[in-house]
Amino acid sequence: MYTNAIIVERNFYFLFNQTATKRPAYNPDYPYAASNLGLIKAHGLCSDVRRLVVMPGNSDDLLDVVCYINYFVDATEATCPGTDMLMGYDSDTDLTFATRRVNAMFKSISRCLCLLLKEKLPRVTCLDIHHTGSSSRYYQFIPDILDVYLDQLTCVRYTGHAYLNTVGSKSLKSLTLLLSFFNSASRNPTISLGSLKKLVLQTDSQPIDWSFIESDEFGRVTCKTLESLTILADPGKLPEIPSRWNQVDLPNLKHLTIANKQVHEADIGYIFRSPLQSLELHGLPPKSLLYCQHDISKLHKLALDYQPRTFEKIAPQELFASTSKILACAAGINQVHLKLDVRGKCFKTPFNWANLTHLNVNN
Repeated sequence: MYTNAIIVERNFYFLFNQTATKRPAYNPDYPYAASNLGLIKAHGLCSDVRRLVVMPGNSDDLLDVVCYINYFVDATEATCPGTDMLMGYDSDTDLTFATRRVNAMFKSISRCLCLLLKEKLPRVTCLDIHHTGSSSRYYQFIPDILDVYLDQLTCVRYTGHAYLNTVGSKSLKSLTLLLSFFNSASRNPTISLGSLKKLVLQTDSQPIDWSFIESDEFGRVTCKTLESLTILADPGKLPEIPSRWNQVDLPNLKHLTIANKQVHEADIGYIFRSPLQSLELHGLPPKSLLYCQHDISKLHKLALDYQPRTFEKIAPQELFASTSKILACAAGINQVHLKLDVRGKCFKTPFNWANLTHLNVNN
């Protein structure tokens, strides 16, 4: 049996009841935090949990999640110093003062609770963390929960501010990092590829130039096991910079999905040193055409994805002329996909559909 453990913070209590003067006593039925951990514990299934999902809500406050973990692991002042102060915080009538107290104690309590959580859920192999808030408490909790489980994880998916340190282990096979850098505490994580098979990287403002990835003494990035790589970002916010693909060696890379602006034109040729079978390109057709001017005949699948922003940046005539040239280069490829998100636009431009096998139009 495989069980998912889900910790979900809904909303901070004071957002619902501004007249309340104190937080209610914490219990498993507390309505502002939802989790199936209590049910798992009651039925003796803790050792069957393989996937742990942590999804704090939009209230920018992690306290509900931490309190729920505290309840679940039966933490005491003896096993986790500071617990009494944390759980007694509801006696404070000044929310701002109480928050300062929680912040002050959070650093030591966070790792302690994560270690106790691992004792209760010892066989977790997949960790999924989502958050949209910017509370400084995440700065401590997220690296802690990742660190205590890292050596046994095969799958990590993280969405939120870049509060991570080093990510990677010998056991990790799949890593997804959807990072935001719009916070003063944000920083580039260091990713150790190890024996990864799948890597997804997405940023909102930082160009991915392989400085994220652990390299050897000569600055080369090598991973013999990586088979699937996705690199995406907001193309409107990224500078055109050398992407250092000449320093990258991925001898078993078969599937590549990339935002076109993420690779400098001079570096595109280096991508095809890998034995690619599938190439998916997001962005402007003229950029995609640069890839297709190289030998793509060995691909099994070529996919183009044009989002609404594409049609704002390029005239329809140029868009479809470039796309026709790309499709002309795709002879012999088993699957050629084109996805158009036109959002109500109507085009009368002539278009050459040669070699296209799949068309998806979102209107």
